[in-house]
Amino acid sequence: MARKYPARGKGYYGYRLETATKSGQLHVREHFDTEEDITANQLALVAMYRAFEELKKPCEVEVYTDSLYLRSNFIGNLQNWTLNSWLNAKGEQVANKELWRRLDEVTRQHLVRFETAYDYPARAAMTEKVLKMKMANA
Repeated sequence: MARKYPARGKGYYGYRLETATKSGQLHVREHFDTEEDITANQLALVAMYRAFEELKKPCEVEVYTDSLYLRSNFIGNLQNWTLNSWLNAKGEQVANKELWRRLDEVTRQHLVRFETAYDYPARAAMTEKVLKMKMANA
């Protein structure tokens, strides 16, 4: 049976910010959390805008994500949506509009690039931490 709407439920997410000082010193910040009554696409948006909310100055950002929804819409549609009053190509309201608006606001001052590598450097460690959170909350 096909679902008309994406499955909603409790979602777990994490992000890792790596920043470097002018002298080259690396600082790492990781954050893991949960959201209730959320889809996987919404969760990807929440994780990304929360990570960007932590950045205090304009900077260059490389985003690693396994969410094709997030990556393809950020690169291919976000600018058009903002110019077209948050309507998609069919003239309908953009799905998850409020989350996309929030993401647009927090990313505007940054140069954002998406890495296409599925197996990004911190993926295994982050997956393990999220799984531990799930088990602890089961």
